[in-house]
Amino acid sequence: MLKKRLAVFMFMAAGAALMAQDEAGMNVQKIVTDAVLSGKALSAYVEMFGQNMRARAVRADADGVVFSVAGTEIPKRWDDFKPYELLRLARSAAQENGETYLLLARYALRHDMKDEAVELARRAGEINPALQETAEKEVVQKVIPPEQPRASALIVRTPAEAAVKPSVPRKYSWEPVGIGGGGGMFSPASSPHDPNLMFVNSDMGHFLRSTDGGRSWRMYNFREITGHTVCRPIFHPQNPNTAYTYCRKGVMTTSDRGETWRKLADIQGNVLELAIDPDAPAFMLAGTDSGVMRSMDGGATWQAASGVTDSVVGLFIDRNSTVDRRSCFAGGSGGVFRSTD
Repeated sequence: MLKKRLAVFMFMAAGAALMAQDEAGMNVQKIVTDAVLSGKALSAYVEMFGQNMRARAVRADADGVVFSVAGTEIPKRWDDFKPYELLRLARSAAQENGETYLLLARYALRHDMKDEAVELARRAGEINPALQETAEKEVVQKVIPPEQPRASALIVRTPAEAAVKPSVPRKYSWEPVGIGGGGGMFSPASSPHDPNLMFVNSDMGHFLRSTDGGRSWRMYNFREITGHTVCRPIFHPQNPNTAYTYCRKGVMTTSDRGETWRKLADIQGNVLELAIDPDAPAFMLAGTDSGVMRSMDGGATWQAASGVTDSVVGLFIDRNSTVDRRSCFAGGSGGVFRSTD
């Protein structure tokens, strides 16, 4: 009898968890559906002719979303979306209110997207302070228990400035760094040669530089450096005056510590990641939505590498390998790939 009751209890618990999971997914689907029906411009990558292509959402219903590429409609069922794909689409569709961000945070947490869950929960509390305690208990503390602080920091979106906040704010004292202009701030980086030289990227289409360790910032409105959460500045491993940044339009470089920028040679596809050999910096890799591009002359020219045709969002150059036969790794939607040439 005890075993039977235990089995019934476990079945009920599993059913409750499944219902919660379904409810979270349904909420996210509704956010996307309502946005598409209202005419909001949404886009995502869909597979067409064996390639991942960016497509515009034209219809949505209980079955899924219909995308359009060059006049061709491609339906995608809700079950065919990977959790991170659906979350990304819902974030671009979501209205700026705390309740919506909390729904997305719960969905991210249930699908083990912990960093995204914490960021969304924090944002929910910032927009609506009445939700701050709920967001902390339901999401943040399940990722970062208060009694186990971790030595990391999060960049969170704020209405008019960028703030660096700790994983467990009760343990530390933090304050905004004083950047204005609106929007979210992403990918802060400081020079390994001069810690006072710092860059940060914004989703409002501008790029910021500090030469005094973050006490003051200068804004650069470069059309070529479009704000995007995947962009990040990369400093030259040997030259203290040179740095790079990338966005979907290509790779930019500076030779005067960020005062002026110029675009490097065109790269086939949208650039999603960049890596520079620390010992031979003329060797560079660029991950794109259609594979890996390679440069042997510091970005003056690029050639497509063979063997990878899917989007690449992670690159690693192994310094333990010989310079003339580097071991390189690329990760993305098609898996993890290795090259020794």
